[in-house]
Formats: sequence, structure tokens, C-alpha cells
Amino acid sequence: MDIQHRENEIRLEILEAIARSQKALASMAETIAGTYEAGGHDEERTVHELQVLSRYQLSLGEKILGLRIRNRRTGKPLSPWLRDHVRCRKCHKSS
Repeated sequence: MDIQHRENEIRLEILEAIARSQKALASMAETIAGTYEAGGHDEERTVHELQVLSRYQLSLGEKILGLRIRNRRTGKPLSPWLRDHVRCRKCHKSS
């Protein structure tokens, strides 16, 4: 067996493990949702558990892709904050 064939086998095993992991996380989410619907959990606990699962999936995705996936924020940005001694003298008048 040559090295390239072995590398492809290892990659396939990794992809299969990732697929099993995603399937397990989906099953957990379904269980949490089912428990909530049956009245076993309150809304706050259900939301918390689903957020934890979401973070696991995000972390797994980041490791697979080798990228950092950031949350997109919307809204109006604030003006930059700088300490007084860092500001430009022309822009900042002493009181």
C-alpha cells in the first residue's frame, strides 16, 4: 500500500468520524427538544443546552476548516475610545 492511498484512507476515516459526531449532536438536539415539548425542561435550560451543542458544532467546524468562524454583529458601531495621552494634540484640547 502506497503512502497516498493510506493518507486517503485516513482522511476518509476522519470524515466518517465527523459525520458520526454531527449525527450524535443532531440526536442530542432532538432529545433536548423532545424533553422540552414533554414538559421535562423549562425554556431557559433548553435554550442553554442547545447553545452548548451549537458551540460544540461551531468548534468542530472551526477545527475542520482551519478557520475561525465569527458571529456577525449588527448595529451602529461606537466611536473609537482612546486614552487621553494617546490622542493627537490637534484633536484633543486640554481642559
